[in-house]
Amino acid sequence: MRKLFVLVIASLVGIIIGSSVYAAVPSVGPTSTIQNYPLRTSIPALTSAVIAGVGPGTYNSAPLGAVGASVECTYNQTARTGSSSTVFSIQFLDTQTTTWTTLLSSAAVTSNAVTTLTIGSSIATVTNVALNMSLPQQIRAQLVESGSSSTITGDVTCDFAP
Repeated sequence: MRKLFVLVIASLVGIIIGSSVYAAVPSVGPTSTIQNYPLRTSIPALTSAVIAGVGPGTYNSAPLGAVGASVECTYNQTARTGSSSTVFSIQFLDTQTTTWTTLLSSAAVTSNAVTTLTIGSSIATVTNVALNMSLPQQIRAQLVESGSSSTITGDVTCDFAP
């Protein structure tokens, strides 16, 4: 009877410990967290430290393993100079060709504003705002600044939801 009791306790401990195991998500930077959903991951390649006063060019985040059923990425442009024009996009990695392809892009951001892009299988498609589709395995955010003699400052975050 004592061995059965010890076995039952050991099984319960295993179940309790197993139920509190967190999702193993690759770390993408110092602001990343490994936790149960929802996962909030700041994109280190596009944090405000990186896009503080940057000029025309293309700025890509590190690849993010898609976790969950949807993702909401937000670009918060807090300052600009000159005639800045920035397009914010979410891209996916085509593993067959190893090419990044744009899934959803914002309209040009030409003033300080918050721009949000959302992708998920239960989301209605809205041009330059949302896309109804299942998340691919790898995504990234991209900013393309194409203004003349301009700079932008801001930050990008992506939130994954179950």
